Amino acid sequence: MSALKGTIKPTDEISLFFKDAQRTFTDTIMALQKRKNLKRGTSSRVAYIAGKKLGSAPERNKLKRWMREAKREVDITLSSYDVIYVARKGIGSSCYKDYLKDMETINKRIARLDMSE
Repeated sequence: MSALKGTIKPTDEISLFFKDAQRTFTDTIMALQKRKNLKRGTSSRVAYIAGKKLGSAPERNKLKRWMREAKREVDITLSSYDVIYVARKGIGSSCYKDYLKDMETINKRIARLDMSE
């Protein structure tokens, strides 16, 4: 099974992220970042996850759409990392502006890691 371009898809690969990726937290989002594998190409990949504890399928889909849109609006390039964004428990009571602020915070932290290495 091959991953879609720009997306981390295989379940076993996502499991590896949870096992050994670096983590960055805010109130509403956790990011799992891992140096990208250069064999896969030059573009970074991303995935968005909202677990079942966060609500029904429509609610989880809304949270993932918010994360995708916040990532687009923030537009910080993370060239050296593949990243999985995970919605956190406190997110249900949050609004989109909180997501946007937290996404910007997380991406700036990852970008600093990128520059320091």
